[in-house]
This record gives sequence, C-alpha cells and structure tokens, in this order.
Amino acid sequence: RKGVKWSDGQAFTADDVVYSFNLVKEKPELDQSGINSWVTGVEKVNDYQVKFRLSEANSNVPYEIAKVP
Repeated sequence: RKGVKWSDGQAFTADDVVYSFNLVKEKPELDQSGINSWVTGVEKVNDYQVKFRLSEANSNVPYEIAKVP
C-alpha cells in the first residue's frame, strides 16, 4: 500500500518484498517456516503489488507469507 516507509524514511515497495523472498530462496537457512516449499516465485506487478507463484493451492500460504521478515 502507498505510504509505508522503513524506519529510515525510505519507501517500502514491491521491490523490497521481491528482494526478501529471493533472499530466503537463495539462503535456505533463513526459511524458518518452510515457505520455500510453497512459494516458487515472486514477481513485481507494480510498485505496490506482487504476484506469488505457488507449488500448489494452500489456504495457509498468506499467513506464512506474512511471517517472512
């Protein structure tokens, strides 16, 4: 959503979400919830939206996505 900022005042955008999920994908030791087994990819749609590609339907994934730092 618009207007979200990091503690240093920089805007929080879809690029930050994509970066975080790619980091967890590249460094499996950071995957504390097993999100890599469900999320196969993340792409930026625009500055405020991302699209998650999943390995299968799972109604718990939005909750798990929200837990990724």
